[in-house]
Amino acid sequence: MIVRYSDVAIEDLTQVWSDVFTASCDVPTADKYTDGIFETIDKESLFPLSGVQIFYRGNPTGIRMIPFKAYLIFYRVKNDIMEVGRILPAKSDYLRLLFDEESGTVLMEDGGV
Repeated sequence: MIVRYSDVAIEDLTQVWSDVFTASCDVPTADKYTDGIFETIDKESLFPLSGVQIFYRGNPTGIRMIPFKAYLIFYRVKNDIMEVGRILPAKSDYLRLLFDEESGTVLMEDGGV
């Protein structure tokens, strides 16, 4: 399965690296942490439908989630492509970040897969 990253997911990864570096003051630690995210995603791409389905207002969204330490990885599967849309802190209000409350629309970038 092909794995693609949305522009927003790349920005999220940059923020993860920065957060880990700020906490550890160690480049190898930050690199290892983000490498772990990539490895987790690569493993998930072998069985992409095994991620937890995300429902919003009782409806399936097509978004799935897998955890990695203090972060949650959100992705969609379409055809033979797994697109990572967001990588967010597990303690964040991820539903608010993924969906527009008023309209119920998905805010997670769709990279056209």
